Amino acid sequence: MATLILGGITIENCKPVLLVGEKEVFRLHQRAGDGHLVVDFELCDEQGRSIATVARNVLAQAKPGIAVRHGPAFSEVVLADGAVIGRAEETTAGVLRIVGRFGAAGAIVHAKSDVLELPGAGTMRGCTLTASGVPVAIDARGALSLGGPAQPVVRPGFRPNMPAPQLKQQGKRRRS
Repeated sequence: MATLILGGITIENCKPVLLVGEKEVFRLHQRAGDGHLVVDFELCDEQGRSIATVARNVLAQAKPGIAVRHGPAFSEVVLADGAVIGRAEETTAGVLRIVGRFGAAGAIVHAKSDVLELPGAGTMRGCTLTASGVPVAIDARGALSLGGPAQPVVRPGFRPNMPAPQLKQQGKRRRS
């Protein structure tokens, strides 16, 4: 398990995987033989169009002028002018900071250095979540869930697939 830092939030004890809109957009793999981080990225632009796909540190698909750089503790996607558009960096053992724009049209997450911008114009910063060994998922509404796509709300206060509580009858029974 790992700790992911996504923009302004920290998620402890999670699988190093990020799903946005049910699509896997980031994954950390075991280190390469040379000791470098090995990552998968799928970065998008402001409209949600894919601009770069990196599979195990290799640029699989990208707009012209995009490249990948690696070091022992980082992997990043850069533009021709050197501007970083996506980066995974191991800050300490087991702690990974991720920045970039991930997702697709209608479900875009932008992890900046200090804030996580969610779909629907929401933001998160300054919080720590514990994931219990599961991946991080953010849906198109901006709901963050740990362990997979967020479940739809059936009725406020009730969770899906939960048996209804047995209610005690109050008062006396009427005899007929």
